[in-house]
Amino acid sequence: MKKNIIIATVLFFAIGGLILYLIIPSKEEKEREYTLEVKKSAYDNYISFIEEVEVVKDVETAIMVIKESEKVLNNLSNYNDLGKSYNEFEVGNEYLDVLRKSAVENLNAAISAIYDTNITLAQIESIYHIRESEHVSESNKSILDTILKGFSETRDIHIGMTKELVEFTKWGAPKDINRTTTANGTSEQWVYDDYKYLYFENGILTTIQE
Repeated sequence: MKKNIIIATVLFFAIGGLILYLIIPSKEEKEREYTLEVKKSAYDNYISFIEEVEVVKDVETAIMVIKESEKVLNNLSNYNDLGKSYNEFEVGNEYLDVLRKSAVENLNAAISAIYDTNITLAQIESIYHIRESEHVSESNKSILDTILKGFSETRDIHIGMTKELVEFTKWGAPKDINRTTTANGTSEQWVYDDYKYLYFENGILTTIQE
């Protein structure tokens, strides 16, 4: 009798343990489920954003789409968590594959809407940084170069401009640069022909000498 009780007890705990094993997901299964959720969420959020934008009809919306697409693509790089999870877990990678393709397509498609004669200074700065993106096609880089060149032919400089923007004005690139670095930052003197000078403090134009 006692032996039967012991056997029944052992069977009870063995069966109970098996049931718990089957019901309660393992740490690896939890990680896989979480990874799938994260990847699907990244896909859903981007697609929802694109659907809300619908058709890109103006420069501001185009830049917004490009920036969001660039953000997604950066998150998918091997240096960020989403990119790392792509290599660590195959589950959900189909979402990221479509996401990457969609982001590149939308980024480049939006560039055509930037061709506008009424581009603001803030927008031209965004366009300059977009031009440097590795995800922009060569043909679209040429379009952006044309836009930046057209801006430089019609725009003058003003205090507060960044160094990058100054190069896309009528002043263009300097003939020479004199640089001074102190504890407070970096100062630069840009030298032009006809004794013209521009002065920058930490990359911002502070003085124009003509």
